[in-house]
Amino acid sequence: QLGIHLREAGNIIIQNVTVRNVKKSGSPTSNGGDAIGMESGVRNVWVDHTTLEASGGESEGYDGLFDMKDDTQYVTLSYSILRNSGRGGLVGSSESDRSNGFVTYHHNLYENIDSRAPLLRGGIAHIYNNHYVRLNES
Repeated sequence: QLGIHLREAGNIIIQNVTVRNVKKSGSPTSNGGDAIGMESGVRNVWVDHTTLEASGGESEGYDGLFDMKDDTQYVTLSYSILRNSGRGGLVGSSESDRSNGFVTYHHNLYENIDSRAPLLRGGIAHIYNNHYVRLNES
């Protein structure tokens, strides 16, 4: 039940991994229940051919599958599967968190997601050739 959490990092490739059922732990150094979470000046990340999934929503202790906040830029999510979660992912943790951007989502499958497929709060995103199945609230 461990997720991937990037802080103050750059030039990262995450490829061919599955992350599932990451729950919030309450630890100040945890990723807050995100399968993959990025924050605090993360730059130049490519996440490719991954499977990110949960077995429920926030009430079961899960958060987002792919979240970016606090000055995260130049990120690509490609050829990945995001499924069975209350929250697919977001760019920006609040309306005032606008230092994120230059994000690309392409050739991904969003399946059985309640919301945030993805949610954008500021920034610039290029989103194309994604497939959406059973989006429940988005």
